Formats: sequence, C-alpha cells, structure tokens
Amino acid sequence: MRGIFRFAAFIALAMSSVVACAQFKVRAQGATVFLNEQQILTLRAARAKERAQTVAASLKKLDSSTSLVVQKLDGVYQILDGDRVVLTITSAEAKAQKTSPEIIANQWLRRLERAMATPGLSMGTDRLKMGPGTKKTLTLTGYLSGQAKVTSDKAEAATATLAGGKLTISAKALGEAVLTIRAGDFERNLLVQVLPAAIAFPQHLSVSLTGDPASAETVRSAIEGALWTRLQVAPTATYTFKLPSIQSLASDRSANYAIPVSATGDGVLDSTGPIDVNVKVEPIGFRAESELWYCNYPENVKRPDNLFAARLERGKPVRMLYHHINDSHAGLYMHVSAVNESDQPARVQIIPGDSAPDKNPVLAGIQAADQLLRSWLRNSGEIVTIPPRSSVPIALRRTAPQETISGLCYLR
Repeated sequence: MRGIFRFAAFIALAMSSVVACAQFKVRAQGATVFLNEQQILTLRAARAKERAQTVAASLKKLDSSTSLVVQKLDGVYQILDGDRVVLTITSAEAKAQKTSPEIIANQWLRRLERAMATPGLSMGTDRLKMGPGTKKTLTLTGYLSGQAKVTSDKAEAATATLAGGKLTISAKALGEAVLTIRAGDFERNLLVQVLPAAIAFPQHLSVSLTGDPASAETVRSAIEGALWTRLQVAPTATYTFKLPSIQSLASDRSANYAIPVSATGDGVLDSTGPIDVNVKVEPIGFRAESELWYCNYPENVKRPDNLFAARLERGKPVRMLYHHINDSHAGLYMHVSAVNESDQPARVQIIPGDSAPDKNPVLAGIQAADQLLRSWLRNSGEIVTIPPRSSVPIALRRTAPQETISGLCYLR
C-alpha cells in the first residue's frame, strides 16, 4: 500500500508540472487584466477591480491546448474554452464600454488569441548589426521575460545585461557574438554582428574654384566630383547623396555645405549622415590659351585605341578639342584624363565642355561649345590637385555605334 501511495504521488506531481509549463502568465492590475504581459481588457462597470481579479483567475486556467470561441446564448455573449465559460460580457459592461457586447467579445477574443500565441520569451528579432562602441536596447516580451538571464559566447565582440525586461547590448569590437537568453528551459539566441560603418563620419572635403563668379553649375559639378571621387567609404559600400540648392560664388569667397549621404553594403553597417564640403573661389585671373590641342584623327573610331596625348606646361593654358564618331559595332568609352607623371602634386585649372554623345555630330559639337563658352566667359572652373604619379578624369562617356562624342576643355 505504501508503494502504491508513492506511485500515485509521483503521477500527481508530474501532471502538476506539465500543467504549470503549459499555463500562461496572467495578472490583474487595477481593473486591467494582462496575459503574457499583453493587455487583454480593462473593465469599466461597477466593482471593476474586484471583477478583474475574477477574470484573471479564469484566464489562469487556460493552457496551450486551449481553443476559444465566442458564443451567444440567450442574448448573452460569452467566450468559451470548450464547455467552460472563460468570460461573460454583461450588458452593463458593454454600456460602460460604450459599445455592443458582440464587439467587446470579439475584440477580447482576438487579444486573447494574440497574447496566447506570444512565445514565452521574445525580443522581436534574432539578429542585430551594430557598430563598435555602440549600445542598443531591446524589450523582452513574454511571460518568462522576468526570469530571463543572458550570456555571450564572445564577450570581446559583444556583451549584454538584463534589467526590468530590457536587454541592453554593448558592441565592443569587430566580430560576431551569439547572445543566449534563457528562462527555465526556454531559450532564445540573438546574433550580434559588430561591423565597420559603410561610411565614416565626420568627413570634411574642400574644393577650389576659379571664376568671377564661379557659376552655380561649376560649384555643383565640383561638389559632385569631390563626393564621387574623394569620399572614404568601405570597399563593398554603395552610397547616394542629395545636393541642396546651390548658388554662384564670387571670387575670393567661400561657402560651406552639409551634404546628406546614405551608404549601405555587404558586411558593413548602414550609415547616414552629413558630409561637410567647403567651396572656395581663388582670386586667380583669366589667362588666354596659348595653344589648341585638336584630337580628331581618326574621326571614325573603329576599335579601342589611344587617340591623343600632349604635355601641359606651367603658365601656358591650352584649349583641347576632341570630336569622334563610334564607327565600331559595339559601345565604346571615351576616356579623357589628366596625368601627373612627376613626383610632386600638380594643380590644374579645368573648364570643361563635355557634351552627351549624339547621333547628330553637329549638335554634339554645338552642345560642347555652348557648355565651355558659358563658363569660359566667367573663368568659371575647378582647380584639381593631382597627386604624384596619378591621374584624374576630365570626361568619361559611353558612345553607342554611330554616336558622336565631342568636347572642348580649357586646361591651365
């Protein structure tokens, strides 16, 4: 008999354990009832706080096998768990809620189902990207959130602390760490990737111009060129920016612009912020060209080739003209560049006249001349510093078969 008693006691304990694991966390706070820390209802009729305790006691009997339905019986709406009445919506409560019993019943049913489907422990994500030295806080939800503890498999990359249901992650150094959040037998993993920024902030760029004044077009072109060629970004990143309204700038004046830039890419942290660009117009007067460089042979280009090269001398400005037709069966790129072959930096003033390719060779030439002339009359150009043994692009255009590329350029 003693052995049978012990066996029965064991069965009772085991069943009690199973029921405890399947139940949800329910509590009443004033007239409001929560299940799994999600608000289910707030009672408003008489004895609301007392009735909220009764509702909470009823909800505590729910478990993971529960299937709830709304039923109308003799004009009264109820929420049932099988044959058991979980909630009854009285006409007095509906009146206090200023709606109908049917609407309340279905609203509370949806909240119950949503709360019951909430896992015992959740963070809303299983992956985070962070930058070194940054912190981020996630809110833990679920009825086990108050019991959770956290560990990191790589503390040198990222660690975390838990307090008041808040998980605060600290990113230490580049790398990855798996944070494990446990509550009893329940476990969740959070992968924290500590990544370099797609683009570092702050960055400061400066451009030098000439002109009296430097036209708004020249200022804009110089800012764009600096952003596309001199911005420090991660190798895998791509970025976009938006220029503000830009005005012309008088000689010996300067202006500062904060350009918003957004960058993203593989293995880097998305980054958004302002890039400071200083634009200065140097008081350099115009000097007329002493030579004309004429690049037109062959006019019909049938294959990739080096078409022209000449040496630019100090104090002897030149005007360069190029005009070619793509006479091949494929697209060709026209690449015009300034090359510094010396061991010292070289400063070159450039006033470009670079037209878009066109099937009409006369139109292409006119557009290039018009662009150059408008800036040439004001000495409106950019001063480019070319590092030793380096080059900078002056023009880069793709031409389709039978399109003409035409350009005029002042170089000093």
